Amino acid sequence: MIKEENHIRRLYNERGKNDANSTTLANTLDKDIQTVFNSPEKFIMELLQNADDARKGDDDQSIDVAFQIVGQYLMFSHTGKHFDDQDVDAICDNAQQHLMQKKLNLNKTGYKGIGFKSVFVISECVYIISNQYCFRFDSQYSKWNHSSTSTTRYPWQIVPIWTLRSELPAVFKLDNSHVNFIFKIKPDRIRVVPQAITQLLQNPYIILFLRNIQQITININNKRQCIQLRKLDFSIFGRLIYVDQQVNSRWLIITKKQDISQHIHNQLQELKNHECPAKLKTATSLDIQFAIQLDSNHHVNCVKQSNLFCYLPTQVGCNLPFLVNTDFLLSADRMQLLSNIWNTYLFECIAEYHIESLKMMAEMETYRDDILILFTPKLKLEVNQSFMNAYNIKISTKLSYCTFIPSYLDPSRLLTWPDAITDDIDFFNTLPSIDKSYQQKIARYSLKDRQKLCNAFDISVLTERIQQYAAQSLADNTYEQLLTYMISTYAIEDIYLELIKANKRSYGRLRYYDSLSESKNNSCLGTKKFLLTIKNTLVSPIGAFLPLQSDSLLQQFLTSLDADFIHPKLMKIPNSKSWLNMIGVSNITDDALIRFIKQWLSKQGRKLAGVTRTDSLNIMRLLKNVSTILIEKEDDLKKLPLITKRGQLKPASTCYLPSTLSPTFDLEKLVKNDVDIVDDEAYSQDVPSRIKLRSILISLQVKNDISFYCGTFTIYSDASKIDYYDEFSQLIPSRIQSFKECHYHMAYLPYMRCLKIPSYAKIFFKNLHRYEDEIIRGMTNFKVHARSNKHRYEHEMEHYLKFMLNREPCIYGMNGQLYRMKDVYIPSIIKKMDAKLKRFLPQMKFKFDNEMIRLSDQLMILLGARNELAYNDVIKLFDRITDDNNEEYYPIYNSLYKLISKATWTTSQNDQRQRCRLKLLASDGSRQPAASLYYFSNQHLRIRQHPNIFKSFADMTKEEELLICRYFGVQILQDTDYVIHQKQLTSIFQGNKIKYLLKRIAITVTKSNLGQDMEQMYQEWITKYEKLQIMPVRELVLQVKLKADMTFKADFIITADHCLYYEEELNLAEYIEVIGQYINLPPDQINLLSQFTLMPNEMMTRYLQNHNYDVSAIAKLDTTSVLKDDNDSNPNLTETVTLENLSSSDENVSLNPIVSHDNYHHHKSSKSSTYADMVKSGKSFYNDDEPIGSLEGQVDFKPCVPDEAIKNDIQFIRYEGNYHSSSSSSDIVKSENILSDVFQLHSSDLTNALHTKDISREVNGKGNDQRDKTSSSHQWTGRWGEEFAYKYFIKYYEGKLNSITNKTQNQGSTQITGMDKKGNKRSIGITWLNCHQENNKPVDIKITKNGHQKWIEVKTTYKSKDLFVKISHMEWKCMCQYRKDYRLCCVYNAGMQADAVPIIKLIKDPSSKFFNGTLTPREIHFKL
Repeated sequence: MIKEENHIRRLYNERGKNDANSTTLANTLDKDIQTVFNSPEKFIMELLQNADDARKGDDDQSIDVAFQIVGQYLMFSHTGKHFDDQDVDAICDNAQQHLMQKKLNLNKTGYKGIGFKSVFVISECVYIISNQYCFRFDSQYSKWNHSSTSTTRYPWQIVPIWTLRSELPAVFKLDNSHVNFIFKIKPDRIRVVPQAITQLLQNPYIILFLRNIQQITININNKRQCIQLRKLDFSIFGRLIYVDQQVNSRWLIITKKQDISQHIHNQLQELKNHECPAKLKTATSLDIQFAIQLDSNHHVNCVKQSNLFCYLPTQVGCNLPFLVNTDFLLSADRMQLLSNIWNTYLFECIAEYHIESLKMMAEMETYRDDILILFTPKLKLEVNQSFMNAYNIKISTKLSYCTFIPSYLDPSRLLTWPDAITDDIDFFNTLPSIDKSYQQKIARYSLKDRQKLCNAFDISVLTERIQQYAAQSLADNTYEQLLTYMISTYAIEDIYLELIKANKRSYGRLRYYDSLSESKNNSCLGTKKFLLTIKNTLVSPIGAFLPLQSDSLLQQFLTSLDADFIHPKLMKIPNSKSWLNMIGVSNITDDALIRFIKQWLSKQGRKLAGVTRTDSLNIMRLLKNVSTILIEKEDDLKKLPLITKRGQLKPASTCYLPSTLSPTFDLEKLVKNDVDIVDDEAYSQDVPSRIKLRSILISLQVKNDISFYCGTFTIYSDASKIDYYDEFSQLIPSRIQSFKECHYHMAYLPYMRCLKIPSYAKIFFKNLHRYEDEIIRGMTNFKVHARSNKHRYEHEMEHYLKFMLNREPCIYGMNGQLYRMKDVYIPSIIKKMDAKLKRFLPQMKFKFDNEMIRLSDQLMILLGARNELAYNDVIKLFDRITDDNNEEYYPIYNSLYKLISKATWTTSQNDQRQRCRLKLLASDGSRQPAASLYYFSNQHLRIRQHPNIFKSFADMTKEEELLICRYFGVQILQDTDYVIHQKQLTSIFQGNKIKYLLKRIAITVTKSNLGQDMEQMYQEWITKYEKLQIMPVRELVLQVKLKADMTFKADFIITADHCLYYEEELNLAEYIEVIGQYINLPPDQINLLSQFTLMPNEMMTRYLQNHNYDVSAIAKLDTTSVLKDDNDSNPNLTETVTLENLSSSDENVSLNPIVSHDNYHHHKSSKSSTYADMVKSGKSFYNDDEPIGSLEGQVDFKPCVPDEAIKNDIQFIRYEGNYHSSSSSSDIVKSENILSDVFQLHSSDLTNALHTKDISREVNGKGNDQRDKTSSSHQWTGRWGEEFAYKYFIKYYEGKLNSITNKTQNQGSTQITGMDKKGNKRSIGITWLNCHQENNKPVDIKITKNGHQKWIEVKTTYKSKDLFVKISHMEWKCMCQYRKDYRLCCVYNAGMQADAVPIIKLIKDPSSKFFNGTLTPREIHFKL
């Protein structure tokens, strides 16, 4: 046995053991192979790497490798070193933990020891033939499969099996001088493997960085192809790649030996061995290689797909335009980079060498112009961000000082990247001497990819510096050459725009690009001063104009106005005009002319003192060429001085059109001397057309019509603007000028005499209305100033406008007469006047030619108009009132009294009115002399109608009535001026009723004063009523002391000691309100007191209880005889208030009955007596003997019957616990099979105070006890709810039917037949079981729908919420047995008028809702 065979068999015996360790190792190998080498192409890279590492000693001979496929077999062979013992041990090991040959050799790529295992991805039988060695790894070896039930496995991938050469597949002719590998391809990889090998032909640059392999041969099914790597003849760095003897690509490979710093060397020692091999930990340097692709002319080309190499390509791509190879630390499958300090350091070295390599190439003439093609200032990787940061930071530092950009002036002189500038527009070739310092930084023009430089000299930079270059070229006499260059560069606008856009490049250029505007005047050159003018100054295009060809005089005048025109010699340059137009220079425009005129006006100062007649003519000569529309928009031009017919220069806005120019309002014919009329003859030579002159003047705001303006005089105002009559100048001292800032005015007020002309009056008042706010503010300020300075002036100061409008009659009235402003009334006074009297008062005319111009009351008052009735007008108005139809004059007197009460008249005026013997309205409706009338100052009495009693009105206060009486001499009677005569009655029924009400209102008042001593408060109430003796009388007469024959009958009077009332005419609601006012009750208590008059006693008690008032306090108020009821006099009013009967009413249960059963039927049947009648008569609607439930905040209720309520919009809610939703007709339910049994059950002690059943009668057997009385009082509400629910369900089911074929109604029963909306026939029966009498059953309504019966129990309250329901024993049994066929129908707002919409809540299957918690009982009572 030869040595090699013995070696293999020994390894077989060592590794071919069958135990737990072998199984673990086998599983580990399978997992690594399938996860690390999961793609078939990876085994190719591993085979190439192993072959490249098989160098024969120090021999420089290259290695050739070959791939050959025949059928299902692949053979790989190479010409490198044959296997020795260590190689065999290594290939039969996993990770080569004890073999250091590769791990310490820097010239070998592999070091992990697992790469060869990748072949097992494509094959399960691998033969290795090298020199005397011949063995295989075979997954199908018989030993491995000796037992199908064995749980142990063999690591067959590392167990070599000695193989005779006769046992080799007889498909290849082996060359014994080569190292040969034969792979039996797995059936599922037969198609994949040839494709993976063929990929080598498509990416032949894989061979570039292999240390020893120079040729790769591929033979697939007898088709032979070859990849070869050869050197260029003329360059030691040049390489050629041949594919099938044809040049595939050319490469320039440059290498740098990089020394490893001590800092990095120390950090590598900290890395684990599986992360970093030992050979790197001991290395002192490494190689970095760049492979730069060249074209056929040996110029640089960018690599389209750039992956990083570690001698073989990885899967890490980047944006570098060349290939990079170095000793990266890779993952197990050699495809990805590990994240560690070593790889980060390599990227720093790559960045540094990148710039150094560019500098080296810049020094070589062949590659000098191509360096920027390779320049990459920012790295983009598909993986770790830290690698990119390391590269970018390092290259940024290197760029700051390393020179590698060839200079334009001297190519051997290199520039740094931040300093180098590319001249994109060839400017310095054209003008080399214009900026020598800048020119030295210009990069070589022949450089490719110059846009990668961070600085560029292009159109935008030239634009920024053009102002400087223009000034320099003028000094160097090269200005025309500069402009010629610029015109040729910017000759066509499209090219100009395209150049600007083309210069907006990436790569972080550090310059600013002007954004182009659509407006040429805002272009990037618009604000630069570089254009030469006829004044030999440089200006910007935005302020320059093309020279005028036809009117040199106009150009000269405009130049004097600071207009800038382009120098004529510029116009001689070819294409200059179109270029100037493009950058914003054009002929002078109307806007420019107006701008120059405005600038000229501003220079003349506020008073335009330096303006001459010639200036005005020249300006008008300019304006004749300007659009009048533009002139109108400029308010500043209204100051333009115009020549007037008085020979003066006046601002245009203060002048008027002359008669010859056809003004709308020819003021020249009315006023000759006081108005500035434009002298049209002065402008006729410059503007011969009158139509044009007229339009120019109007656009300058020369007045074509009478117009006004409102302003504030200041110390700069022209005093000549204040025009006034002599009377005004005499009345107001000249010192009025000292407070001109307070004097708001209207121009041309001297023409008040023109107000008699309707057209002028319309314009005047229209403008007065327009400036109303300013005039009011000014006149108010004037009054303040006048009052504060009145001691300085001899006369009282009056505003000029007020003075002029009151000097003489000048305002047209509604009757066509002329009035002064002080003679007319403001509109609000007229509006309050009765329509029959309005026409007798002077009113200002506000209508002009069908246009209403109405001044505000405030302005008219400031101007002197009347805001109160004058005494002489009052006399006139009373004289106009005739005796016809007294009723008609009630509103007339009422409105007159209200206006007169606001007047402020003197004593003499009052005496004059009293002497006129005016007739006033008496209480009986007659008109009587004022002196014969009496007025009682005591408001707490009611006097019957009498011809000697002054007629009062409800909307007048006592103070206003007293004022009217004093004005007209009506006699005012105090309590001491008359005697009271009375005939007392023995009955005090109504008196006790009033006391009864006062006791209850006392409780509500004391409750609002919390925090005080309640006993003290009750005592105060007792004291308050002690002096109030409430007594009914048969007759009540008041006699005037000074005139014994003057007597008046009264119905009611309260004096200091008594409250007397005429019982036969008693209106309790009215009198009780007077008593409340007398004792100073708050308004809300007075209102509540009035409501109590309409309530029976029990209802008041319920109201107080449910509003948490202390009802027990009534007993405390009964301690005095004043408030105590006289039980002997009227036993019907007896009331016993104890804690027992107070506690019997549960505050958590709403007591619903409103009206007694009898009153309910009476109300239904009565057609003549209405609720309004009852209120009017003061009678209670209710029976006082019947207890009533709580009103719950609805004291002011208005009852109605179900027939009225059913007409309203009813809110129908299906109760589901935590939400409400509309209910459908299907919710009204089932049959009565069990109902007869339920009826026979006996009720428990539970009583339902809300229901109509009189259960207490059934329990106690008493028909006249207190419970029976209470239940009877509740019947009205219960019956109301049942009838309403019965009629509601009729209306509801009628609405559900599309058509009704038959409807039969008897008392308490309705049968409806029809078709529903789906076309199905429906028969519905609705029965009110209690219609005729109470049946004592636990249901009230039965609904039969197509034979299916449902049962409804009705619970009713007149409240809008919080219905507290009590369930009887029978009801509970019934709802538990009928479940979904049983409903509780809860009716709210029962018996209320339309302002309280009835609400129905329908609760389906209430018993289940108690069990599931949807309904929660307050209490539960049961009997054992």
